[in-house]
Amino acid sequence: MIEISPLAGNPLRAILEVSEALISSPVYEEVLASLVEKIGLAMNVWSCDLQAYVPERDACIYVAAWSVPGLTDDEVAYLGTVTNVRDRSDIRDLLESTGLTEQHVDDPALSAHDREQLAKWGLKSTLDMPLWVGDRVVGILGVQETRFVRHFTPAERDQFARLCELAAIGMYNAEVLRADRERARHLAALYDVGHALATVREPQEVFALITRAAAEAFDAPRCLVYDFDAASEQMTPRAIYQSDYDADYDTTGVPESAAEVMGDLALLRCAEPCLEHASDPGLSDDVRQTFELWNEKTALSVSLLYRARPFGALMLAWTGQERVVTSDEMALLKGFGQQAAVALAMVEQRALGSGWQSRLEGSPE
Repeated sequence: MIEISPLAGNPLRAILEVSEALISSPVYEEVLASLVEKIGLAMNVWSCDLQAYVPERDACIYVAAWSVPGLTDDEVAYLGTVTNVRDRSDIRDLLESTGLTEQHVDDPALSAHDREQLAKWGLKSTLDMPLWVGDRVVGILGVQETRFVRHFTPAERDQFARLCELAAIGMYNAEVLRADRERARHLAALYDVGHALATVREPQEVFALITRAAAEAFDAPRCLVYDFDAASEQMTPRAIYQSDYDADYDTTGVPESAAEVMGDLALLRCAEPCLEHASDPGLSDDVRQTFELWNEKTALSVSLLYRARPFGALMLAWTGQERVVTSDEMALLKGFGQQAAVALAMVEQRALGSGWQSRLEGSPE
């Protein structure tokens, strides 16, 4: 017997509970998890999921999911997965639409690709809708049925559309609040790093401090900082941070060609961060080989540039799946790079000053 949720068939109560879900927590992920649960129950379906659209990356992130029996380990692991929209015409079509899209596995007109996607997840019916806030699409909400082919009634489709309108507003507001909190956290991180760097006396202290601070601020499993020798055009890793240490990845102290490390030597003289993904079609051969060698999916780097002189580079890497990096995070990394470069320049100036002072003290009267 199929159990019917108390929310099913009660549109007013469904709208009230979904509205409550939108203010149930200050935590972005918790709001979305509550949202898909309430909508899934209201629609009396087997499962419900939500993808957030990131226009800067033209990608969707699988941010929340719910199902009647609870999520499996594989389904939990799938949360956070990034899908490049350029590779999925079906997702592109959804994002560019303004209405509901309903699919059934027994529909003879279903495309081969759509039929394959339904079969992959054992779905018999789906109902999806893009989430629009004004002229901006913020995501896609979908409900699924695995128990039988279900043709949603006009009343059910209308209710789902109304719930999607609420979800769009709630998702947008939650993202704005999260962005504000992240900006505050970024400013605090920059202040803490700047304060700490002001006290260092050795280059290695700068390297170690900025590596750990960047890795923690970006929640990156890998972070390296290199110095740069202009005469030989070589870069040497001076500090490394790994959440799961891999000795093979630790190449500190081993000089490498700067062109191979950066992919393009000109990036050392560029103040803007460089963001690369394994799926980018324009990757250089050197960078692509590095991605494959270390199973990296996303790399973010910035030159340690002070008064047009590159002291080295700070690099972050993510494995497993591609990482969406926001414009605020790009600005944060640029700030880290600038502070590290200034600290290295000051350390160098102090060393030169100490040497000059020593020579003065050792000179005859």
